[in-house]
Amino acid sequence: MFGQLVPCGGGSLIPLRKNRLVVGRTPDCDIALPKGTVSSKHCLLELRDGVWFVTDLASRNGIRINGVRCQDGRLDPGTILAIAHERFQVEYASARSVPAPASPVTRPEPPPLENETTAVEPPPERSRASSPAPSGLRPGAALGELIPCGGGAPIPLVKPSLLVGRSPACDITIADPLVSSKHCQLEFKAGYWHVRDLGSRNGIRVDGVFQLAKYLRPGEILSIAKRRYEVAFTPLADEPPPDDNPFALSLLEKSGLARHGEKALQSRLPPEPPPDPGRKKWLIDDTTTP
Repeated sequence: MFGQLVPCGGGSLIPLRKNRLVVGRTPDCDIALPKGTVSSKHCLLELRDGVWFVTDLASRNGIRINGVRCQDGRLDPGTILAIAHERFQVEYASARSVPAPASPVTRPEPPPLENETTAVEPPPERSRASSPAPSGLRPGAALGELIPCGGGAPIPLVKPSLLVGRSPACDITIADPLVSSKHCQLEFKAGYWHVRDLGSRNGIRVDGVFQLAKYLRPGEILSIAKRRYEVAFTPLADEPPPDDNPFALSLLEKSGLARHGEKALQSRLPPEPPPDPGRKKWLIDDTTTP
């Protein structure tokens, strides 16, 4: 066996028994994943010089390495590989982990004389350099990035708290008239990104569902008004904290339809005419014309 795939959500381990494996939904694949989001022949796993590599086979939902969508890439031990919506941790012994051969046996040094002292070197100081960015992310995108679904340059997430909106004063400015001036807030907490609507006009959605606030997983689609972005980052925890109780608000309030519908109804009603002081009035129980 050349390694294994460990399901991040729990389940049976998938052994890597050959150095070339086709992964897909159909039973004739080397690794069959019977999921509707997985293509019939989704990707190819290859072991080259002791290191696993993955190549997308023109699948519908693609592959991601540590939350970043790609066409192909290297899978070091511990890498998180997403095949459509199925996430696995890649485990194997790489060539780097093989211990080096033992050094030849040498004769021990003679003990020092009574009047001779030996100099003891102090241990080397540990480097205090900051830890590198998570693997799979571009330089400058230390906490992740938003990848536009319609094409364009990725938006790096460089701070743990980011204000998103149409205003130039926001940390992330989206020049779209459907985006509110201060649309939503992104916060990196508990090892995951969290999005919160700031009372915007057109709301936010996660994978097509209206949300007021939600923790984001790598690979999910965040819609800000009608702009759609794929969320790419490396989680620092196994699972995000639970979201707020969705039943605390009514369905209309949760989707924003109650507020938007009331405004739309008021905008369609004709304005009441101003009172005319010279206009004659009729009494309902009066039988004569004034």
